[in-house]
Amino acid sequence: MTGKVVHHHHGPVPKATASLPAAPALFTGRDHDLARLSAALDPSAESELPVLVCAVSGLAGIGKTSLALHAAHRAGEDDWFPGGTLFVDLCGYDDHPVAAGQAVLALLDALGVRGTDLPATPEGQYALYRSLLAREQAPLLLVLDNASHAEQITPLLPGLRHHRVLVTSRNRLTDLDARIIDLDVLTEEAAIDLITKALRLSDAHDDRPAREPDAVRRLAALCGCLPLALRIVADALRKQRHRSLSSLVEEISAASDSTRALGVRPVLDVSYARLPRAQARLLRLLALAPAADICTEAAAALVRRPPDLVRGLLEELANAYLIAALPDCARGLRWRSHDLVRAYAATLNAGNRLRAPGREQARARMLTFYSRRAHAAVLRVHWTPGLPGPDFFSDREEALAWLDAERHALVSLVQEAEGAWYAPAAVDLTLCLAPFLALRRHFSDLVTVSRAAQRMAHRRGDRWSEAVACTNLGRALSYLGRETEAVDAHREARALFRGISDRQGEAEAMH
Repeated sequence: MTGKVVHHHHGPVPKATASLPAAPALFTGRDHDLARLSAALDPSAESELPVLVCAVSGLAGIGKTSLALHAAHRAGEDDWFPGGTLFVDLCGYDDHPVAAGQAVLALLDALGVRGTDLPATPEGQYALYRSLLAREQAPLLLVLDNASHAEQITPLLPGLRHHRVLVTSRNRLTDLDARIIDLDVLTEEAAIDLITKALRLSDAHDDRPAREPDAVRRLAALCGCLPLALRIVADALRKQRHRSLSSLVEEISAASDSTRALGVRPVLDVSYARLPRAQARLLRLLALAPAADICTEAAAALVRRPPDLVRGLLEELANAYLIAALPDCARGLRWRSHDLVRAYAATLNAGNRLRAPGREQARARMLTFYSRRAHAAVLRVHWTPGLPGPDFFSDREEALAWLDAERHALVSLVQEAEGAWYAPAAVDLTLCLAPFLALRRHFSDLVTVSRAAQRMAHRRGDRWSEAVACTNLGRALSYLGRETEAVDAHREARALFRGISDRQGEAEAMH
């Protein structure tokens, strides 16, 4: 069993403070999350399961510390913790993370234990720390920022239930008995609001978002609605007061690496570097998937590993907030990559030519997986009772639901296969999909895949497939009202069928 080993080299003792750092001025779109966190922190709340530890978790740059500080400040304003507040940055994702033994020294210092009053041994230091907290009858809040694993936190937990601990982490700390508050990216509306507020904080008359509503919406999308990226682009705009938002959108869109252009690559580098080898490989290959969300079986095809094993790897990536689990009653569990994480993984792939053959093999396996499912789905849709039923789908409705859900992915797979050695499989997939696309009246998609299949079949000299693709193309164009193009496509199909002496195909090409 192989994997990447992460060695923790601890730095100097951190500084703990008996007061909180200021909460960031730009805070928006987190009302629901703030309410959930505040409800869990409230020391007076009655519950059968009293919450001692709250862990705010999510992707790097998603606003965990900002939410934690806002919740802690609000709790202070409401006098929830008259015993005081202690804050320590555990630097869990730095080169030298803070160990629990170093954090307890900082906490004792913040509690006034210094010099000769400080026990000489770690055991004595922990004992004194716990004793001081046990003597404090008034509720106290301990904020542990940027924890990377439970070992940094567990030795620091108070023994009394009226105290509270608030943790932030890029990992889902399931080893802790904690209430976990998972953070997602902002909504589009909140992301636009954050950019607008950031600009007006600097200049109350900055009305660029109002003057360029389409550009600010596109800017929020390019940032993936990730608060860190949004703040970075807002800072850039504040420094360039007369720059249009649309020009920044064009610059970022044209960049070969959007994560670098947005300034978020360093935090993603740190998260990626901590992944074991198998998880890192899976994250890179997920960028090859035709859509941002994928099922476990398709991911297993990408890495050529058993689905049960891959499900475990996907769960670990989700625990690191590099992907998200999406329960779907109709389609089963699926996994979605954040747009910026997906873009980051794509740059990792592009930057390593030695892995290029392996990526092509992975794409071919992905195409094979989807092609088999698509054939089974189409067969089930047109299945005649009494005949053996196809695999994977129990009825027509289930098959149609799968085809509807995966339509964009299937079309993308066909387009991406042009020029690849596995193009014949994409041609076969296109011919299989044509009846479904026509049934659902997705004629624009049918035009797209038919043109691609026509070109691929022509290159390999497959005249029959080229002729069928031309026939499908003609029918789709006709339904779209593009009659001149439709006639040309049907004439080309008829000529091709005639050239291979396929009378039936020739007749069909004329109808």
